[in-house]
Amino acid sequence: MNPIKKYFNWLQKDNPTGEVEKYPEIDEHGETSLKGVYISGDLTGIPLLKFAAENGKEVIDRFMADDEYKKLLKEKSSEDVYDLIIIGAGISGISAGLEAKKHDLNFTILESSEKFQTICNFPKGKPIYAEPDDLHQKAELKIDDGTKESLLDDLHSQIQGTDLNIHEGVEVKELSRKDNLIEIKTNTETFKSAKSSSGDW
Repeated sequence: MNPIKKYFNWLQKDNPTGEVEKYPEIDEHGETSLKGVYISGDLTGIPLLKFAAENGKEVIDRFMADDEYKKLLKEKSSEDVYDLIIIGAGISGISAGLEAKKHDLNFTILESSEKFQTICNFPKGKPIYAEPDDLHQKAELKIDDGTKESLLDDLHSQIQGTDLNIHEGVEVKELSRKDNLIEIKTNTETFKSAKSSSGDW
C-alpha cells in the first residue's frame, strides 16, 4: 500500500464524531476540480513534514512529465504569465519552488504571511521528529530531527542565496480559469499562470 495512503488510513482510525476540518476535493494526482490547480502538503490532510517536502517535488515532477503543460509553456505569449504559481511558502511550497528552479520555470510563490509561517507558530522548543524514518527524501528541501528553532534555522540555511521569487503579505482571494490560464486574484494584484500548486506547512 502507498505509504501516504497507509498513514492517512491510520490517521482517520477512531476519529471523533462531529464537525471535522474540510479539505479540498482532489483526484489521485492532487488536482482539484479547477483544472490546472493542484493541492500538496498539509492541505492533503497528512501533517508530516517529510511528506510535505516530497509532495511539493512530486507535483513539479508531474507537471514536467505532462506534454500538454510543456506545449502550453511553448505557446505562452506573454511574460506577464507565469509558468507556475505556488500558493504558500511552507515546506511543500518551498520544496516545489526549489524543484521549479531546477527546471528553469518562470514562477512565483505567494505567501499571505512569512516563509514557514506554520512552523514559526509552533511553541518554543517544540521537538521535531522527521517521520517516517524509512522515507528516503528525494526533495531538495531536507527535514531532520530537532526543535522548532533548529528546524527553522536549517530550512532558512537550505534556501539562503536561492531566489524563489516569494511575495510575502499576499493573500489569495479567488482562483479561476480564463483563456486557458489560471487567474489568481489577491489583495495586491492579479496573477496569471499555466499551472498552480497550493500547499501548507
